[in-house]
Amino acid sequence: MGSFYSTCSITDLCITDGDPMYMQLIVPTWVTNPYSIDGEQIDCGEKGLRVSNEGPLAEFIPFGFPIEGYYDDYGNIGGIVRNRNIEMLEKYFGIPIDDIISCATDDRWYKYSYLPGVIEKKEEEYKGQFKGWTVGENKMKHIGILKKLTVTYFRKEHYDFLAENNLETESYYVKENDKRLKKMIDSLKLLEEKRPSSKVEKPEFTINDITNEIRTRYQVIRNTRDSNEKFDKMIIAMENFKDGSWFRNFQYVFYIPSIAKIDMFQLLPIGVEDSKEVERQYSFIMNMRNLYKVIRPSYYGSQEDNFTAYTKFHEMSVNLVNDIAIEKKVDNSLSDIGWILKENLKKIDNPELVEKIKNEITAGLEEYGYKIKLK
Repeated sequence: MGSFYSTCSITDLCITDGDPMYMQLIVPTWVTNPYSIDGEQIDCGEKGLRVSNEGPLAEFIPFGFPIEGYYDDYGNIGGIVRNRNIEMLEKYFGIPIDDIISCATDDRWYKYSYLPGVIEKKEEEYKGQFKGWTVGENKMKHIGILKKLTVTYFRKEHYDFLAENNLETESYYVKENDKRLKKMIDSLKLLEEKRPSSKVEKPEFTINDITNEIRTRYQVIRNTRDSNEKFDKMIIAMENFKDGSWFRNFQYVFYIPSIAKIDMFQLLPIGVEDSKEVERQYSFIMNMRNLYKVIRPSYYGSQEDNFTAYTKFHEMSVNLVNDIAIEKKVDNSLSDIGWILKENLKKIDNPELVEKIKNEITAGLEEYGYKIKLK
């Protein structure tokens, strides 16, 4: 397959070679079946309109902040700007950012290298395993989350616009969003203080650490209907269990929804230093809500750009929406005028004078093509 572009998941506009962009690591919000928000495994899974209180975060949530760089063909990102976000991600997963992205864009590292195969000495160390798919020398941590990671691509200009502007038009929600953002920023210091710290981090327990002795110990709580693979997953989860009670008071403070199984504010050392990134990401999410868009993976962008088609379609769309917006604004203004007049005319006791005022105002507006109802 030759070179190919990606699409910006905000606009579906092509991102071509050399274009400034962000790559955002994302994980499923609460279901792992990508075809259904309710987790149904067969058929359509859901019918009719999708309804979710989580808005842009209904399907996927960010893990970390956007990774800045430029599009480097074949779905790659080049010229990654190293910053605190990159350092947090590398420390958490224990491998370089390029390797993290490799794991998030192709799962063969897990299937054909990390996942233990059947021990059978042949050309490869294990049957079904291939060293060519090994990433980061298999030294990665937090495998459970790394397996769930995928990515989405944003054109830099589009993300920056949504991160730095406010598209909300209702003054009430503007104030409410500002209040919530202030609470988030103020809570970052407390988040730092409450987060458990350990100078010596306990190594992550993996499937390679399971022994027959450990399996025997967990046998007492095994569901007899579970497969050996499911039983091993339960053991790994139990061995890696950490008390998350310290985070309960923060679940409704930040923008990751409480139904999410993975919360970057709990897992990454996000704090006061990240205030600007938190503010930008929150603004982006709120503006995505205003646009009725969800965070989702990007699409393959083929070998030809869609710039001409995009321009023609959006010129038509903008003209259409402008006409609708103007018509709606006129209707709203006429309704306001009618309501104000009715309320004020109630204060006049002279019926003849009231009728004269009504006739003169309605006739004057009708001369310009505007009709209002005052009955």
